[in-house]
Amino acid sequence: MYYSSVISNFGENVRYNLSITDKRCAMQESTMTLSDLIACKSLRYARIIVPPKNLDIQVTGINIIEAPDIEKWAKKGMVLLTSYYALQDLDHAELNEFFLKIQSIGITCLIVKIDRLLKEIPRVFIELCKALDILLIEIPETTRYEEIIVEVLSFILSRRERRLQLYYHLSEISARMAIEMLSIREILIEFKKMLP
Repeated sequence: MYYSSVISNFGENVRYNLSITDKRCAMQESTMTLSDLIACKSLRYARIIVPPKNLDIQVTGINIIEAPDIEKWAKKGMVLLTSYYALQDLDHAELNEFFLKIQSIGITCLIVKIDRLLKEIPRVFIELCKALDILLIEIPETTRYEEIIVEVLSFILSRRERRLQLYYHLSEISARMAIEMLSIREILIEFKKMLP
């Protein structure tokens, strides 16, 4: 009876600690960082125009700017892609307002495609990225948005999948400990199997 109670309490502690760890580390475990983003194969021909001060900032998603109303759909940690088409008609005050939205939302990076419309990133755009410490990356016309989007989302989803597998294994061990009353040695063997 005592052993069963100890095992049950241990299992509850594992689950509780996992939930606490999940709350503290959810962003780190399920996302990429700016460092990971810069290393993406799809960005091999990119140029960093404004480097970030902190490469450990989390990237939670990626999307394309089709209009300046990003407050309707953008989320903290997002990377935004643009050809500047949606921003070309903004005057200086409107561009400032757009960047204030970027800052308040918590956008981590802007990727600007240089093409027929835009031969170079406007100086004011670069200065605003510097002032707000937003990573600014320039990509050539030959780089496809789809490649970047697929690589970033695949990275994020694979991290989430690994975390879910870990939770499944720990839950499975915890249940076995309670039902089969595993010995300490058997518990350690089960945990050792989970190590890479």
